Amino acid sequence: MILEHVPLKGHSHYAIGGVARYFCHADGITALFSAARFAAEKSLPIFILGGGTNVLFADTMFPGLVVKPDIRFMGVSDALPETVALSVGAGTSVHELLELCAELGFSGLEWAGGLP
Repeated sequence: MILEHVPLKGHSHYAIGGVARYFCHADGITALFSAARFAAEKSLPIFILGGGTNVLFADTMFPGLVVKPDIRFMGVSDALPETVALSVGAGTSVHELLELCAELGFSGLEWAGGLP
């Protein structure tokens, strides 16, 4: 669902900022595609918003569409010998991903431990 005139301060760790002309909380792939189609039809700029911990919004209105993906899934595939692929949805927290990696005995993402 596309909302109009959504205050951005509720989507920022710093609780400051103006308003988004349009806002979409995309809780699935269909919502994400619908949001992209909406923006394309109206020639709107798109801003993809993550957790809001590393963003400062201006006090002015953002004239486009802010999309906040909340597509949370994690999957493991071992289609190729000695190869494992992780599929992670936009909206999955780094903490959740690191827990899965630790469970599976994977390494290499330890540096991301402090990221929100």
